[in-house]
Amino acid sequence: MAQSKGETFLTYAWSLGLYGWGIAVAGLGLGAVVDFPPEPLVLNGLAAMGASYILLAVGVALSLSSPLPKDTFGDSVPFRLRLGWAVMALCPRPSRFIRAALVTGAALGCLYPFHSPPSGATAGAAALVISGIFMGRPKPDLSTSVMDLFFLLGAAAAGIRAFGLAGSGVSAEAWQGFGVFAALTLLIAQRTRELCAAKWTQLAPGVRPPPALDLSRYEVSAEAVVPAERAALPPGVEEQLVDSGSFRVDAAKMLDKLRGFQLADPSDFVCAWLRSAAASEAKAISLTTGVRSLTISFDGVPFSASELSQPYQVLVDGEGPNARRGRHFAYGLLGLYRLRPLGVTVTSRGPDGTAVMRAGSAAPPDAEGAPDGTVVTVVWPAWASWWRPWTVARRARSRFGMGPATLSVNGEPLERLLSGEGRRSQEEPRLRWAARQALILASLRLYVLGTLIETLEGTDAYELDGSLGLDDAELNISQTSVVRGAVLEKAVKRIKARLGV
Repeated sequence: MAQSKGETFLTYAWSLGLYGWGIAVAGLGLGAVVDFPPEPLVLNGLAAMGASYILLAVGVALSLSSPLPKDTFGDSVPFRLRLGWAVMALCPRPSRFIRAALVTGAALGCLYPFHSPPSGATAGAAALVISGIFMGRPKPDLSTSVMDLFFLLGAAAAGIRAFGLAGSGVSAEAWQGFGVFAALTLLIAQRTRELCAAKWTQLAPGVRPPPALDLSRYEVSAEAVVPAERAALPPGVEEQLVDSGSFRVDAAKMLDKLRGFQLADPSDFVCAWLRSAAASEAKAISLTTGVRSLTISFDGVPFSASELSQPYQVLVDGEGPNARRGRHFAYGLLGLYRLRPLGVTVTSRGPDGTAVMRAGSAAPPDAEGAPDGTVVTVVWPAWASWWRPWTVARRARSRFGMGPATLSVNGEPLERLLSGEGRRSQEEPRLRWAARQALILASLRLYVLGTLIETLEGTDAYELDGSLGLDDAELNISQTSVVRGAVLEKAVKRIKARLGV
């Protein structure tokens, strides 16, 4: 297998661990290292489990053996690669639910009897639980994270505990040890599949991985639902192309290519979507939180199915009248992706029908019963209940203002134009401001499409104190500051002229 310079301790430890544990478990199953062999069924199961570890190690080597093909779906793919990919396909798919179930089973098996578990078993169970909750996808360079170390240490401690139990002459304890081994085997197989998928992107950048190693968290699907009675065509137009069909996009690959297009704080995804709504000419935006969900709905120009089917494409070559709102929507998806939701759904209903998008494991939205306008719903797993939707809603409250649209959060309308004592204010098309002259404590808050981007202090605040909303201002790549240029300078000059500065 070809090795890259980015190979680290994690990959070495994993490779050695698979072979080592396979030989050790197989030896235990064959009764070579136990003084009081347990039941024959347990021995046979352990021997088969040890063989599966060794098979998994061979599968890793075969699935990434060089030379890797440029077309993984062609007829020229070597048999050794197909065999390795087949082994990877047998591993559990990456899923927080599956990982949580396996971690819980292994931890309970290590701790029983609960009144007096060994200290090593307690430490191993704790490490497994912590890593199972917080461990995410492997890093692109396969560098070892704290959670990876926790997982390795927890798996080692739990494995030692399982050895002691499985080697017992007591039948109940032997089966308990077998259960811990089974959970650990599935956990390690799941993580191995994730590591191989990450390694593929390192060894074969730009090459489409085989299905077994294509583990994108999101597969976005979008389609257009055309109404039975279509709107009348414009005068002089005989035919009009409409969006139809279904599409899919691999968000994980796009994320690898667009790592520079990231929000500094992923919670700001909600601000990006508020800007997208404002750029869609929305007049009213509503944000509603559930136990583990967040819903944003707004009116204005609806999204088309083609926009929803390729949401990240606009970051690469986006042009056209709706490109700006598409970029803000894509930035929001990129930020949301880092917060690990279960799924996202979008319905966008207009005169020509309803465009529908579904990402992750979210339930399919009701396209026929979708309301007019756009509705975006995010669902998080149970472990993020309450606090994540609540913190995102709080973020929206704190950043909203000086925009073209109104916003209500859980039915509570927020103040749109922020003035203040002693400040003059004015609202013009695509420009809103409330300010006064301040030579010493100057502070100017800059809003774009209704969300706070940055606060200028001192001399950078143009001798103004107040708030300025610029719908036409552009943002830097991290969406954290307004690009200095003619739009900002012209607005400041207009404000100073009105204030007599």
